[in-house]
Amino acid sequence: MATKIAEARRKANLRVLQRLDSLILDIQGSATHVVLYEFSVDSQQWEKTGCEGSLFVAKRSESPRFKLVVLNRNSKENLEVDISGKFQMQVQEPYLIFRETKGDGAVRIRGIWFHDSAEREAVSGLLTRIVSSLEQIEQLEEKHSHDAEALGVRQQRQQQQQQQKSAAGGSVVQQVAAASAARQGLSVGGGGAASDGGAVGSA
Repeated sequence: MATKIAEARRKANLRVLQRLDSLILDIQGSATHVVLYEFSVDSQQWEKTGCEGSLFVAKRSESPRFKLVVLNRNSKENLEVDISGKFQMQVQEPYLIFRETKGDGAVRIRGIWFHDSAEREAVSGLLTRIVSSLEQIEQLEEKHSHDAEALGVRQQRQQQQQQQKSAAGGSVVQQVAAASAARQGLSVGGGGAASDGGAVGSA
C-alpha cells in the first residue's frame, strides 16, 4: 500500500515538473523539504533566498540531460539548475554546496539545507554519480569532435593535393600534346622535303 502511495505521489510530482519543463522524462531522486541559501561575499555569511520546498533531480530527453529543481512553496520563482559534467558541488554540513554560473558570467555560491540529512546524502551521492558519467561522456564527445575536425582538415588537404596534381597533370598533358603536334608537323614537313629531294634526285 505504501509503495502504491509513493508511486502515485511520484507521478503527481512528475506531472508538475513536466508543466515547468516538457522535456523532463523522469525523477531520478528527491528530497521532501529543503531551503536554499546563498553565500554573501559582503557579510561572509549564508543568507536565505526565500526559496524552499521539495527538491527533485530530473532526467530530460535533451541536453542538459539532468536538472536540479526545487519547487518553491513561497513563490513561483523555483530553483532550476542544469547539471553537466562541469557541475561543482560538495557536502559541508548542514549544506550541499554548489557553484552556479549565470548567463551574465556572475558566479553564485549556493547551499541547500536538507530537513533530512539522509536525503542530503542520497541526493549528493546521486549527483556525484551523474556528474561523473556526464564528465566521461562530454570528454568522449570532445575527443570525437577533435578527431572529426582533424579528419576534416586531412581530407581537405588531400583534396587540395589532388587538385594540384590534377592541375599539374593537365599542364603536362598539354605540353605532351603540343610536343606531339610539333613532332607531327616536323614529320610531315620532313616527309615533304624528302619527297622533294627524291624527285630532284630522280630528275
